[in-house]
Amino acid sequence: MLKRPSLNVPTCCSSFSSQICLCCIFNSRRCSTTSQKHRNFVSEPMGNRSVRDVPGIGPVQGRRLEEQGIYRADQMLGQYLVSGRDQGRFQGYLKNTTGANAKQQSDAYNGMRDWTDNNM
Repeated sequence: MLKRPSLNVPTCCSSFSSQICLCCIFNSRRCSTTSQKHRNFVSEPMGNRSVRDVPGIGPVQGRRLEEQGIYRADQMLGQYLVSGRDQGRFQGYLKNTTGANAKQQSDAYNGMRDWTDNNM
C-alpha cells in the first residue's frame, strides 16, 4: 500500500482540512501563517476592545501601554495613524513604550495595517 505524503497546510487553510484554500492556488504561494488572535482582530470591529486584543500585545506590553494611558485598541490605532502608518515609526513607538521585541512589534504593526486595510 502506498503511503500518501502529508501536506504542510498553512493556517488559513486549516478549515479545508487537507486541501489548500483558493488564495494559495490563485496566488501561487503559501498563505500567510497569521495567528488566530490576528485573524480575530482584523475581522471584527474595533469597538471598545482592550489593547491586549491587538496581535503582539501580551500581558506585559498591555500593562505598560495601560501605564501610558493606552487602554483600548482604538487608542493604539490612533498611535498607528499618528505614525503615518509607517512601520519603522510605529514599531519604534512600541519598542520604546513597551519594550516589545521585534516579533511583537511586527505582529502589532501587521494587525493594525490589516485592520485598517479591511475597515477604513
